[in-house]
Amino acid sequence: MTRIYKTGKDHHQYGKHLSMETKEKIRKGNLGNKLTDEQKKRHSESLKGRKFSNEHKKNLSNSLKDKNKGKKRTKEQRKIMSEINTGKGNPFYGKKHTEETKQKLRDARLSQKFDKNTTKPERFIRSILTLNGVKYEVNKPITGIAEPDIFIKPNICIFVDGCYWHGCIKCGYNNKEKNLKDKNVDKKLRLKNYKVIRIWEHDIYRNINKCVKNLIGL
Repeated sequence: MTRIYKTGKDHHQYGKHLSMETKEKIRKGNLGNKLTDEQKKRHSESLKGRKFSNEHKKNLSNSLKDKNKGKKRTKEQRKIMSEINTGKGNPFYGKKHTEETKQKLRDARLSQKFDKNTTKPERFIRSILTLNGVKYEVNKPITGIAEPDIFIKPNICIFVDGCYWHGCIKCGYNNKEKNLKDKNVDKKLRLKNYKVIRIWEHDIYRNINKCVKNLIGL
């Protein structure tokens, strides 16, 4: 016998709101239950084409923040979550983004706001510029190319590279992929007439006077 599921205005709960007490009862009743493949498919299809208002999205985001706020997961839980999101367990396993999607992701990434005081070397360079009256912007997005740690108008891009993260060969680190990525970023910026300055973390600690001299000259 085929079971017919009613949706929208035909559903008996349409337009009704459950109390917090009822929601809690439902939550407890569903603990440990696993959805069948049919239920998962039906749930997925019910969400297709569904659009949420900005207010609804904000409420969902806040509810998730409150739910996870201050929550500490056990080592076992972290391991399970890691296994779920890697390999075949990842929903994007075997899939490839189109170039259009990749560009959208890049643009979204460049429009994000980050903590302005990320590392000690960056804070040190900023303090030198501030003390010498040099005006600058932090993490200014240059669409489609990069987001320099420090940007000085009209066209100076300063990157403060950590030796470990950017694969400094002098310090014994090897990261060919990151080295190549940094070189490509520099090339693209220079083609658009930007002046690129990269300061290694070890230069700040080992040769502070040289760093100061170069920055003051800007």
